[in-house]
Amino acid sequence: MKGPGFQVLGHGCPCAVLCVELPLFRLTGRPSRIGADVPTAGRKDAALAGASLLTATVMFGAARSSRPLRRGRGAPDSGSLRTRLFAQDESGWDAAEVAEDESMAPLDRAPLLIDGKLALTKTTFKVTSPATGNLVGLAPNVSKVQIDIAVRAAHRAAEAWGAMPHSKRRDILVACAGLLREKLEPLATLQTNESGRPIAETRIELMVAAASFENAGRLLNIEREDCIAEDEDKRVVVRGEPVGVVAVIAPWNAPIVLGWKPTAIALACGNTVVLKPAPQTPLTTLRIGELLRPLFPPGVLNVVVGTDDTSPRPGEVLTGHPLVRKVVFTGSTANGSKVMEACSKDFKRMLLELGGNDAAIIRHDCDIQSTADALFKGTFFNNGQTCCAAKRIYVHESIFDSFAEAFASRCRRAVLGNGLTAGVELGPLANNVQLKHVTELVEDARKNGARILCGGGAIAGPPGDESSNTGLFYLPTIVVGIIEGTRLVDEEQFGPVVPLMPFKDDAEAIRRANATTFGLGASIWSSDIETANMLARQLKAGTVWVNRHCEFIRNAPFGGVKSSGIGRSGDLGKNDMAEYTEVKTLVLAKARKVVVAPLPAVPVARVLIEDKAQVILRQLLLKIRVQLRKDADAFEAATREAVRTFPFQPMNFRAAIESLAKPDGPPCVLVSGLPVKPPSGQDGAAYSVSEALLIGTLGLLGARAFAYESGPSRPGEEALVRELDPIEAVGMHRPGRCWPPFEAPRRYFRPEEQVAEFVASICARSDSEKSVSVTIVDFTRLCDAASVEDLDCLRQSPLAFFDKESGRRSERVTVVCDSQVVGMPPIVDLRSLDRFEPEGDAAAVAAYNRVCEVAGGICESLELNSGDMVIFNNKRCLHSWSVGVRTACLYTAYASRAAMSWPNRLTQ
Repeated sequence: MKGPGFQVLGHGCPCAVLCVELPLFRLTGRPSRIGADVPTAGRKDAALAGASLLTATVMFGAARSSRPLRRGRGAPDSGSLRTRLFAQDESGWDAAEVAEDESMAPLDRAPLLIDGKLALTKTTFKVTSPATGNLVGLAPNVSKVQIDIAVRAAHRAAEAWGAMPHSKRRDILVACAGLLREKLEPLATLQTNESGRPIAETRIELMVAAASFENAGRLLNIEREDCIAEDEDKRVVVRGEPVGVVAVIAPWNAPIVLGWKPTAIALACGNTVVLKPAPQTPLTTLRIGELLRPLFPPGVLNVVVGTDDTSPRPGEVLTGHPLVRKVVFTGSTANGSKVMEACSKDFKRMLLELGGNDAAIIRHDCDIQSTADALFKGTFFNNGQTCCAAKRIYVHESIFDSFAEAFASRCRRAVLGNGLTAGVELGPLANNVQLKHVTELVEDARKNGARILCGGGAIAGPPGDESSNTGLFYLPTIVVGIIEGTRLVDEEQFGPVVPLMPFKDDAEAIRRANATTFGLGASIWSSDIETANMLARQLKAGTVWVNRHCEFIRNAPFGGVKSSGIGRSGDLGKNDMAEYTEVKTLVLAKARKVVVAPLPAVPVARVLIEDKAQVILRQLLLKIRVQLRKDADAFEAATREAVRTFPFQPMNFRAAIESLAKPDGPPCVLVSGLPVKPPSGQDGAAYSVSEALLIGTLGLLGARAFAYESGPSRPGEEALVRELDPIEAVGMHRPGRCWPPFEAPRRYFRPEEQVAEFVASICARSDSEKSVSVTIVDFTRLCDAASVEDLDCLRQSPLAFFDKESGRRSERVTVVCDSQVVGMPPIVDLRSLDRFEPEGDAAAVAAYNRVCEVAGGICESLELNSGDMVIFNNKRCLHSWSVGVRTACLYTAYASRAAMSWPNRLTQ
């Protein structure tokens, strides 16, 4: 059957062969290395030792030029392979049993992941493509014993994993994200093969899974404690502690996002995981488990799967296991009630994301064509096999016919086909069970007098593609003339079929939309935004959209009300912490302690170099440049000695510089009258003088590592040190701590201990009539003036910052950090509110804004002219330069007493 106007595309050549990486165990020998030749049947003792990243050839059609995989013999006999766990040796695999029946062609056989090892099973089951009917691979059929081993391994690993420092867990999860991004294309191809979804959608699934690992690792920190009360005798804090073993049971419609996102969140919160994908689409999940295995300690991550033909089913074994302490289940409401019953026996915690029957309300004032186009995506995303897709559409009676025709016209233009084909919008239904369910609902609607506006049945497959003949391609179907009380309206169809029903007014639409046992999502479509937003608040659903549907919002909690689920997750914040940790209240005793108050603020120290000292100092520095231009270590030592010993230096010069490193020292020192202007005819010498002054002065502070770049003194001369990639420069300092302001990408953020200890800037030339201005905020004065409550709030609640100029967002950082040096003030990391917008807890954002306001009131300004150098203690103050700095020649160097070496770079 082919509806009028439908485009149905196939994969192209029916003989197409695609090579993808997926887990493979050769029944005729040991697993092959990546890229190794495939051993032929009958080679009993193939000695190919392979890594866990194996290469398999997957047939998408009846290839005429190469031998197809044999699919008629079924799984190997149960006696041909013993159920065993096998560990990797240095080459990647241990020896494995060989099938007795060697007449079978080599098939893709995926392993389980149990206790850090790859595990085979006694029996397997086939996974076929719903688009082609061809074999994608053999999945392991886990036994009850193996599930028990996996859960016990997770239980053993839970204590050490939960006690691991957040930074180490974060690094592991970020590495997982990188690996998923690296393997995105083969994984997306494999997922499209086993699910039938367009590859553009499976790529998005994998990108979301990768982002979930990275963001959960960075943002979910169980080491944080919230102080809710404090007095002289006690301190009351609330913190989250790992639940223990978490069983994640993923559905077949979106196995990557709905399996690996909760897994990532559970792992980030210090839990161990046993992940069970659905038997219809298990191979990509098994493959990801195999890829991630080397990154985790044994037992932390386990992946098992089996058919639902066994008794008890694998999911029932997991939910009933006494060592599993939390179950995360995504699936139908009927199965969710069974999970709930099983968990109630020993009071397991649950997170249930169940079925939906989402209503979309189309008001009379909407733009009909744009609404029809947008709602097509919200209804038929993943062929309607999405929990929060629009499944009931209520249209105002005044525009019902016009909207129905526009919606049907869009459906008729839908492109069906193999998900690997470019431009395909809808793939096949996932399996025959779903096809039968959708067909029954449509036939029931027909019997009850409904009319099929478009679609209404399945087709064999895209014409011209011999491989796509499964009969699972169902045309997008719109049903009208239908009311509540019909199965298609009352039940969740989970397919490309949707009923359209008219309504008279908003009150009726809201009443009918809410008249369901489900409550996952809903939407309002209108050009009257104020009214639409008001109506959205009246809909009883976990997520309500206005002028959109089935759009997942980053960092927004997701879940349903009524029979659509229990719990909310996905916000990578307080909801996830509440779901995946046990909340503990600690009433801690306080010992009386002697409070060491920070020393009082010290004014900026000022030093003036007299004329006769300038002349001698210039001569010494020019001589050093000529002699040691190609030896950075010698150059730094010589400049330090010259600055330390030059004649006629002011009495307070060395004392002022060295005072910067003392707890009772000033936030910065201003040195004026330095000989930056070169002698007549030696313009290039400005480089040598300015650079030598910076490095020599910082050397007096005991700095062992510098960051600077030297330019040539004259055209054609080589620089003193090498040129580096700009990424190395921008990662060297935290934004807001020096000029120019720069909000580094998340991966380049450096913690406080890696921030430069001292920063020196020298004005070699000013082309402006006005001097160069720098603003300083002394941390000691700031902490004295700011509210103690605001500072404590910013210690406890990290904030992220959105850079309005670059459009980038930082990771969450702690704004107030106490110094490890007795007597030193806390380090307060402020940014310009004009450019950087704080994001996070509302109380913390308000506290941050108040502290910024205080900083603006106590800041000091210094004016620099040619020959002026300012040296900052970067742990005691903030500093930022005025825009006028662009009219001057300003050189900057960074120094550290702790680091042994830094990239040699001077910022001009």
